[in-house]
Amino acid sequence: QPSEKITGMKTWPNPFSDQISIQFELKKRQAVEINISDELGNQVYYRKSAIREQGLNLITLKQGKDFQLKSGAYFVRIITSSGVLNQKFICIK
Repeated sequence: QPSEKITGMKTWPNPFSDQISIQFELKKRQAVEINISDELGNQVYYRKSAIREQGLNLITLKQGKDFQLKSGAYFVRIITSSGVLNQKFICIK
């Protein structure tokens, strides 16, 4: 039986200043929730659960439109029914 987990999360560019792309692969169609928090655990971005298709998924977030981040380290968390992935990224202004 193939794995149903989420795999292969990448963020780029890292560090970023204007926009960041988040790519991940789903082994099946499922709901995905996205959270971004700062180093202290404060949530700075949240995208509620939405159905994403099997295969590679790409989300691009823009500074000033999707969030207002200060220079520093942040963590993106992708949450699905079959797993959670975390990735650190850096914002520079």
